[in-house]
Amino acid sequence: MIKSIALVFRSDTQKAKNLCDEVKSYLEDKGLTDIYAFSSTELSEGCFSKLNPLPEVVVVLGGDGTYLSASRALVNLDIPLVGVNLGSLGFLTEHKSKDVFKTLDKVLKNELKVFHRDLLKVQLYKGDTLISTHKVLNDLCVERGARPQLVRLNVYSNDQLIYDIKADGVVISSSTGSTAYNLAAGGPIIYPEAKVLAVTPVAPHSLTSRPLVLPDNHIISLKLFKDVKNASVTLDGIHIQEISSEHKLVVTKSNHSIKVLKDPTHNYFSLLREKLKFGDRD
Repeated sequence: MIKSIALVFRSDTQKAKNLCDEVKSYLEDKGLTDIYAFSSTELSEGCFSKLNPLPEVVVVLGGDGTYLSASRALVNLDIPLVGVNLGSLGFLTEHKSKDVFKTLDKVLKNELKVFHRDLLKVQLYKGDTLISTHKVLNDLCVERGARPQLVRLNVYSNDQLIYDIKADGVVISSSTGSTAYNLAAGGPIIYPEAKVLAVTPVAPHSLTSRPLVLPDNHIISLKLFKDVKNASVTLDGIHIQEISSEHKLVVTKSNHSIKVLKDPTHNYFSLLREKLKFGDRD
């Protein structure tokens, strides 16, 4: 039976804080003494590794944004994650809030199934110098942001030019992230355990710049044209920084993954129908 749990709650809503307090009381009544609570703003990479004892599972009470924050904090740790939805869509946090105590009972009894979700590694270079490295669960996006002009950039796979894009931006998505910005931009829905990456232009100024699916062992790189002064880089929906034509972004499959807990009866296609009305003929 699980003995140590960390709770992560969405920081900008009292509903999530209240539910966290209720969950903590419920777990204490079950005899747990090692219960940690973090607001989403308190999360940072490695924050869980400082806990003693380490949590055996992390429970997210919030939306997909809170879930993504928790996933980044779990990089390098073999701790599974389970999401309880308090947001709007809740594609990652698929357990319903009304069933939170039933879900917790299954967590405590180890009745949930472990699924592995691969992360992407994003490296930012300026010239030949590596500036920063990031791990993301969903996607990387390079876009024009508030600039009135379209972004123009080259996208390469294994140093071979895929296309010269002039668009609002481009999204590089993992399989898990295919139902996030990638989908909104017109990209494909990908089964989350498929070993592929999606490259999706955002509102391209060409009918021939179409979404593309590549094996996840490919190295994808992006570079702005010289006449483009800057563009915005976001990772899992978080703005990182502005880049110029002096920069290059390199995206590969990470050596790290996260473990997610779902009900053994989990059905991805049912989730698509529930959350996105996928295949609905009405």
